[in-house]
Amino acid sequence: MNALRHVFGFVTVALLAGSCASAQAAPSASLARPAAALKAAAVERGSVVQTVKLSGSVRSAAQYRLGFKQPGRLAERLVAAGDRVAAGQVLARLEAGELEAAVVAAQARYHQVVAGATAEDLASAKLAVDTAQRTFESAQRTSGSDLAAAKDALEQLVANYGAAKTTLATLTSGIAADAVSFKTGVDDSRALAKRVISDLQSSVGQTADVVTARNTTVGADGALRTAQDLVAAMNAAYDDYVAKRDLLVAALGTFESSAAPTAKQGFQVALASFNDAAARYSASLDAILLQLTAATTSAASVDATLGGAALRIYPDLDGARADNARLQVQIAAARQSGGSVKSRIGQIAGAITSITAYVSGGLTGAEQAVTSAQERGGASLVASQNAVETARLSLQRTSAPPKAYDIAAAYAALLGAQSVFDGATLRAPAAGTILSIGAELGENVGGAFLVLDAAALELRGTVGESDVAKLNVGQRASVRIEALGGVTLSGTVTAIDAGATQASVPLYGVAVTIADPPAPLRTGMSGGADIVVASRENVIVVPSATVRTQGTRVFVQVVKDGQLTDREVKLGAANESMTEIASGLSEGEMVAFPRDRTR
Repeated sequence: MNALRHVFGFVTVALLAGSCASAQAAPSASLARPAAALKAAAVERGSVVQTVKLSGSVRSAAQYRLGFKQPGRLAERLVAAGDRVAAGQVLARLEAGELEAAVVAAQARYHQVVAGATAEDLASAKLAVDTAQRTFESAQRTSGSDLAAAKDALEQLVANYGAAKTTLATLTSGIAADAVSFKTGVDDSRALAKRVISDLQSSVGQTADVVTARNTTVGADGALRTAQDLVAAMNAAYDDYVAKRDLLVAALGTFESSAAPTAKQGFQVALASFNDAAARYSASLDAILLQLTAATTSAASVDATLGGAALRIYPDLDGARADNARLQVQIAAARQSGGSVKSRIGQIAGAITSITAYVSGGLTGAEQAVTSAQERGGASLVASQNAVETARLSLQRTSAPPKAYDIAAAYAALLGAQSVFDGATLRAPAAGTILSIGAELGENVGGAFLVLDAAALELRGTVGESDVAKLNVGQRASVRIEALGGVTLSGTVTAIDAGATQASVPLYGVAVTIADPPAPLRTGMSGGADIVVASRENVIVVPSATVRTQGTRVFVQVVKDGQLTDREVKLGAANESMTEIASGLSEGEMVAFPRDRTR
């Protein structure tokens, strides 16, 4: 061992041949190598500082978008774009007259609470109790009146519905008798028209006027014959009208049993059918009445002709005159019967309107109105009763000496008003440079309008996934800026991206804030940083070049008695030159460097 020569902690040794006695029975991992010179180093105690390298560029550590805490009109702008400002420096102010007045009012209120109630305060509190009590009594009267009115409206609606149902039943029954009278009147009118024709044909004086009267009566007879022909259609329409009425009444019965949506739909269907039947029945009546109107006109013309001077001299026309007069009366009676049927149909339509209003929502609306009146009245009574209790409590508090919590509340209100007033003044949160201002004096500002670039600078770069796992915020770093001639600056890791910036090659952003940046340092300059991720003192260390890996196996070659032996080790902190050995080696042992394979 005396032949070992120390050169920078290394030694050069010669390996013995494999046949040396000292190598007998050596395991395969420690077989003797051919004699050759190699470098070895002693296992020592020392220090290891492990770092992660970061390359990037300088940028501002923060950028602030500033605005007032509340909107308002800009009254003062104390900086301009490009100005450098200090932390806490006032940048702008809002018009704060009302806010200042609020502070004064809060101060006055605070002093008032501390001083206690005045005689005026007591009188005002008593008046508030009296007013609240009167309001409560008025609410009782109003709610009772509203509820009574809603109930009366519901009762009236129900009564109107009952009357409408009665009207429907009564009028539809009365139509039958009027319809019979109507048909009889048409038939009787036709018979009288035929008699008048016969009377005129029997006259001995067949003058032109007599012929004209006879022909006109024949026209009336034709209209009456057409009316008779239409009676069958009228009867069919009436039968359908009655059938549809019965269906409508049945639908009403279903609705009265259960006012479900299906019952309402059934009523609407029956109502539509009934209205169609009523329209057809009314149209059939109109068709007959139209013919009766034509017959009336003809009979009146015949009456005028027979009563004229030219025919008044013929006594044998007296029968025709009498029969024509009866014809006019009979047609008028028939028209009156038809008109009565039409009137009943109209009255039934009015009753149907009341019934429809009841079914389609009138009943629900009236019931809801009662419920709403009850709820409104109850809510009004509760609110007014609460107001009475509140006024009484206020009177009690006013009458009592000031309490600690009242004083505290008034003081809190004062602090709040003061805080709002202070919020009308915008200050720089950090030292930096004003980049832009987005508002002019007199403008209303409600959000961020001023951009401040912080004076603090950081080196921003990326590291791979193997390195990012070693980094933590707060780790120290040495920063080198190329443009500053390699000057080393101190820094601290202040931000690490949570996710990778690239999916294919995962890279993670890291920011190192530079302490006390020199004046020449500018954003955009390139640089690098060595981030300290581990530091060990007085630990077992070996040159990093002596550590070998083979798959998952980590080992060194120990030089002992002229032989090399592989020994697995557990590593600690490491850098390019030295590596901590956490276990596997002892101080003073020798480890070999890998052989030079260039020869």
